[in-house]
Amino acid sequence: MYLAYMKNKKVINDYTTVWTSFLPKQFFTVFLGFLGFFGVMYFLGFYIAALAFLLFALRFFKIPNKYIALTLVVMLVIVYAVFTWFLNVPLPDGLLIENFS
Repeated sequence: MYLAYMKNKKVINDYTTVWTSFLPKQFFTVFLGFLGFFGVMYFLGFYIAALAFLLFALRFFKIPNKYIALTLVVMLVIVYAVFTWFLNVPLPDGLLIENFS
């Protein structure tokens, strides 16, 4: 893409080819999963909700299992390290988890 620009010095608008149609099944499934994330977060906490949502979204988009496992581990470690250690920001524990602590 960059080489084509350097050759012609012309920007090509590919908006019409990239966004040709709306995919309602994909949109509403991910949107309902996003709403479910907030519901699960309210009761079970951020970490469990994030794990469940990532697992749901990656399975929905048919990502291979080895990449799902790698993504889940890396994202949870990064989120935990950044918010808990570095920024020292408390994330929601959830109603059920708060009752046990």
